[in-house]
This record gives sequence, C-alpha cells and structure tokens, in this order.
Amino acid sequence: MAKKTTAPTTINSREELESVLGEYAKLQIQKEQQTLEMEEKINAIRKKYETDLTELTEKTAAFFGDIQAWATLNQAEFETRKSLELIHGVVGFRTCPPAVKQVGGVKIEHTVCMMQQNPGYASWTRSKVEIDKDAILADFGAKKDGVIASLAAVGLKIEQKENFFIELKKEGGE
Repeated sequence: MAKKTTAPTTINSREELESVLGEYAKLQIQKEQQTLEMEEKINAIRKKYETDLTELTEKTAAFFGDIQAWATLNQAEFETRKSLELIHGVVGFRTCPPAVKQVGGVKIEHTVCMMQQNPGYASWTRSKVEIDKDAILADFGAKKDGVIASLAAVGLKIEQKENFFIELKKEGGE
C-alpha cells in the first residue's frame, strides 16, 4: 500500500494559519475585483461595437443570400465546375457527405420498431449496453449486503475522494 505524502508547509502554528488565510483572502478579493473590472471594460467595448457589428452582420447576410440566389438561378455557370473564380473570391456549391435523416412526420421510435420487427434490417440497428452507475451508487448508499463483493467480482470498486477546500467569508473580512 502506498504511503500518503504530506506537502511541506511554512505554517507552524494556528496563529500563522490565521495570518496566511487573511493574506489569502485579501488576494482573492483583489483577484475578484480585478476580474470584475476587466469584465466591465470588456462589456463596455462589446457594447461600443455591438450596433455596428449587428448592422454589418445583417448586410453581409443579405449579400450572401443575394449571391446564393444568383448562383442558384444561373446553374449553367456551374456545369463544368462546382465553383466560379471571381476577382474578389470564389463562389460555388459543395457536396456534403450523405446523411441519414428522418422523413417528416415519422417518429424515430416508429422507425426503430419497424426495423426491429423485420430481420432484414438487423444490420441497420444497434443496441447499446452500459453500466448503470447511478443504480450501483444507489445500492451502495442504501448499504445493501454484498455490494462491494459483487462489484469486486466484476472488476469494479467504489471510490470516493476527499478534497481540501477554503471557503472565504465575504463580509467584514478586510
């Protein structure tokens, strides 16, 4: 069994711990104040550009739609190639990889049921089996007999960590 090693510390007494925690709290408050100040500045900059960016986004979307409509109406331009090289860029059509989609109005549950009933579709379905960790933890929490032994028999164990924490008092600690 591995030994637990303790981290070296410069704190030698409870009074020093109080002092170090006080310094830690001051630094944490400074950090939070600077973060808040930074967020306020970022929000001010975002607000400054928001109107212009919204307008530019709307204009570019309108131009994109117009260009796309032209390309759709002039399919003859794309007979030999799927793209057209112009002075300011390239426009064209890209073929996306094929995707399986549900027919409108038909629920996925219906499709799965139909496929399961017909053996010819067996290669197009799959079932996923996984460990129900919530059920295991519920049985462990209820202290049911033999849970630990049963888990060990199948190569599982219950593990629980203990993490150190510091909760600072936000009021009157300055």
